[in-house]
Amino acid sequence: MHDQVSDVQVSDKTFRVFDNKLEATPIVFLHSNSGCWQHWQSQIDHFHQDYRVVAFGQIGCGESSPLSSDYTMMRQFEDTKALLKELGINRCHIVGLSMGGACAQLFGLHSEQALSLCLAGIFRYDEMHPAVTKRYQDLAAMAKENPDPGRDFFANMPFGQDFIASSPDQVDEILSGFFKTDYMAAAVLATPESLAEIGQEPVSEIDVPCLVVAGDEDTMAPLVAVRELHDALPNSKWCLIEHTGHMMNIEKPEEFNETLSSFYHGLS
Repeated sequence: MHDQVSDVQVSDKTFRVFDNKLEATPIVFLHSNSGCWQHWQSQIDHFHQDYRVVAFGQIGCGESSPLSSDYTMMRQFEDTKALLKELGINRCHIVGLSMGGACAQLFGLHSEQALSLCLAGIFRYDEMHPAVTKRYQDLAAMAKENPDPGRDFFANMPFGQDFIASSPDQVDEILSGFFKTDYMAAAVLATPESLAEIGQEPVSEIDVPCLVVAGDEDTMAPLVAVRELHDALPNSKWCLIEHTGHMMNIEKPEEFNETLSSFYHGLS
């Protein structure tokens, strides 16, 4: 699949893009903050024969262009729209995990490109749940108290306990990729100004079909907050993947893929 990966120039930015270029309905995968397009490899393998599959590194991640200090979630959305236009994609299914799920919500609110949205490990931004606010306040306090808390602390942020125990090498490989990210740059996406900008429109105005996926051990997107997002959407299906954390598409790829496949079959 190496010949399906290329650098795509959009204005002054370069994106590292996987695109199988199949003449079929596109699925666009949007990764988490500090992630990379390779985190969708199990989904690429599952869907590439029946769909045009696109996954790419967002600005500041992987081999794509660096992130500037004034970058925001709204600019990320606009850049993603511009990339899809450059790729000739007018309508597509969008799958977003964490930060990618926030970007996907913006497609539901501000674009006609989305055929459907899969929102995984993410919450609503128009009314931030108190559990989310507390979680990130606690993380900020812990980081200030101990800037280097160690491998186990970082492993517990994206992953559930079963995956940490059963796949230590894969956990370490993914964590090493996270550690290569410029965290000070990545943090600009989560500033109060950036989050306020994307929370101006109520998620209840998203009228495309949605699938909301949660992991019951997700500490980054508390279950109660993800469920609240589902309840606020007018046309949403719910999926809880048990014994998984924030990156449920990696921890239990078969269940994630089958759930997404069933969702798409239900739309046809």
